[in-house]
Formats: sequence, C-alpha cells, structure tokens
Amino acid sequence: MIEVVLAPGVKLRLTVGPAATEEADSALPVVDVSAVPGARVVMRRGFTMPEAHVRAACVTAPADRWAPGIEELVLGRATGLAIGGLGAKIDRWEPGAIRAEGGRFEQTLTGRAGEREAAWIRHELVFVGSDHDALLCSVGCEGAACREVVSSVAIEGTLVGPPPPSLLVQAVLWGSGAALSGGGRRGN
Repeated sequence: MIEVVLAPGVKLRLTVGPAATEEADSALPVVDVSAVPGARVVMRRGFTMPEAHVRAACVTAPADRWAPGIEELVLGRATGLAIGGLGAKIDRWEPGAIRAEGGRFEQTLTGRAGEREAAWIRHELVFVGSDHDALLCSVGCEGAACREVVSSVAIEGTLVGPPPPSLLVQAVLWGSGAALSGGGRRGN
C-alpha cells in the first residue's frame, strides 16, 4: 500500500502489488494546470507491475469559483489529462456516473480495447483546509490488476465540504437563470 500526504491531515491511499517498481519522475507526463489560477500539482507517481501500469496525480486549487454542478466540468478536464498521461491504447472510454456524497465527488471510467476491459481511471474530488481548497486526485491503470488498484484509491483525513458559491458566482448563476427563464425581458 502506498500512502502519500497531500495536505495537512489528508493523504491518498493506493494499493499496488508487491512487485511494483516506481517510475522515475522524469518518466512521468507533465501535468499542466497553468490555466487554473493558484492550482498546483501536489503529487505525481507512476508504478509498473508485471500485470499493470499505474499513473497517479493530485492537484489542489482555490475553490473560490466553485458552484454546484461544476464538478462535471472539473472531472471532464481531469479525464482528458488522465487519458493522455496513461497513454493506453484504448478504443473507447465509458464514464461511470459521478457520485456525490458528503462533499466528495467520485467517478470511475472503464477503457475498452475491443470488447475487453483494459484500463480504468478513478477521480476523487474533495475539499480541504479552512479555505475549502479543491483537491483532485486521478489514478489511471492499464492491465489485468487494475480493477483492484483503482478500487483501492481513497483520499482520507480531515476533509471539509465544498465552499458556498461566492457572491460573484451567485450573481452569474442568478443572471443565467433569469436569462434562461426569460426574467428581465419586457413583454411584447
């Protein structure tokens, strides 16, 4: 089992086989989060086992632009990065539903090569610290042992709920709701 501290009182737990060897940092793909102000990569790891290849990355970012429903966009972007970082030859990815529970969002995707399951990606999005920073970890795995590896992924520790939407986000949401419902338009 691998445990990595990601933030004060928060760690990622991931089980890889006893024969796993860790990839050199230079062999891992770059995770570019420069488009997200204040975001930073807090962990990148890769493991090779006889029966699987695993890549994992975790990112933190301020959640000052958080709004209910944005998790779909965040996990969608993470999926693109995880697919590219894994480098697996997959015909199609089948995303599972996003599960939300207690301020935690989780999603698992299955990659198929032909009709067989060949790879998996697991995302966990949680919030940490007094500022409710977003912490997103994605683990991708290709190979026979991946179902077990991906099911072992867990972020544990002192977690908080998502922040309430800021006044700016509330105004944007209210404005879009009014525009979509026809609010603010004068009758004919």
